[in-house]
Amino acid sequence: AAAAIITGPDTAALSLAASARPVIGTSVNLTLSNVPRGAPIAAFIFGLFKLDPGISLASIGMPGCFQYGSQEATALSIAPANTTSVVYSIPNAPWLVGVHVVVQGAVYNPAGNHNALGALSSNGVEFGFDVN
Repeated sequence: AAAAIITGPDTAALSLAASARPVIGTSVNLTLSNVPRGAPIAAFIFGLFKLDPGISLASIGMPGCFQYGSQEATALSIAPANTTSVVYSIPNAPWLVGVHVVVQGAVYNPAGNHNALGALSSNGVEFGFDVN
């Protein structure tokens, strides 16, 4: 049997997860995991439009990374730990039922030599607001 040869650091992909379903009048904890050590900034990017399939970010120096939603709002985490999170509070507003929001994580880490831009993107998470 052949042995695997690892030539660089074994790094897990940047990953975004939500703690609960998006029910109006509640809060959801969004957690970005596998943030590279030393990254100066991470972002949670919120959009109202889903991009499916995702748009390749290779043209801006991020090969293998994709954009999965529009970009209407951003929450920043300065000097994030390996895992960083933000609380997303959903108003108790019945008109929100049926509204969808797409969230994606991104990290800027120029010292990490991940790609030409020095940035990484996570998977996307789509919320469909409901009453329960």
